[in-house]
Amino acid sequence: MPKKRKDEAAPEPRGPDHFLQTVPRANEALTIQEDRMTLMSATDLVRVEEALDHCETLVLYKAGKKIAELADLLSRRGLLDRARVVCYAEQPDRQFVSADLREAANARHGYMVTVLVHVGRQAWQPGEAGSE
Repeated sequence: MPKKRKDEAAPEPRGPDHFLQTVPRANEALTIQEDRMTLMSATDLVRVEEALDHCETLVLYKAGKKIAELADLLSRRGLLDRARVVCYAEQPDRQFVSADLREAANARHGYMVTVLVHVGRQAWQPGEAGSE
């Protein structure tokens, strides 16, 4: 994040930090207790699908051009109703928050769209941290 001068307001988060502003706008908790949260780019859908098997919450940034494909993937996995899309979180006059990824896919949004997916509770796999 860029440094601020003494006479400037703090800069708005950009890039992966952008998701920090999306959380309160989605009006949902990211995790509870010892849940695992994964933060990653939505640009590689193969890796996104793999990540769905290894966390309780998946936060995807750079999802703007992938919303329709993400909606299809989440629908196949039975997770479409557990996803939220947040766009322009740092711009109050342009903010877009929706639980309908298909609706969001039909609109034009910026590059830094964030998708929050609550995958649900999963068993820890042997060898993973916390699986003792």
